[in-house]
Amino acid sequence: MKINLTLLLTIFFIVITTCYSCKTQKLSCKNNQISQSFLDSLEIELQKLKNQAFCDCFNQALKNANAKITVLDGTSYIQISDLDINYFNDNRLKKLIDDWNKKEYVAYNEENKLYIMRCLDFYNSKDLALFIDSIRQVELQIMLDPTK
Repeated sequence: MKINLTLLLTIFFIVITTCYSCKTQKLSCKNNQISQSFLDSLEIELQKLKNQAFCDCFNQALKNANAKITVLDGTSYIQISDLDINYFNDNRLKKLIDDWNKKEYVAYNEENKLYIMRCLDFYNSKDLALFIDSIRQVELQIMLDPTK
């Protein structure tokens, strides 16, 4: 009886440890491979953490500045960039910004309008990435053939 109980407890321990390991590590348990779905979800959640860190930093900056941050604080990159200023004033970019500012964002508390969250989502969006890629292509063409 003692051997059966020991054997049963050993098997139970192995099963529990294996299941716990798979759950905590989000392994598919099939060949101990991490599923692509888990990796995709993890990246989304890590991006949210990164975004929240940005928002927290921005909010802290506002507190530290005693609300002395002005609209001109947002134009600093224009002043320090080597890119053509027309990229910063491109109508396609302005339209993207307008479209993102029109997006519906609903907070748990209706009074919160989630402006920073909307802008950060735009910052990380495929829309902005495609615009930036189009500028990258133009700049690479200019670098490869400066006569154009």
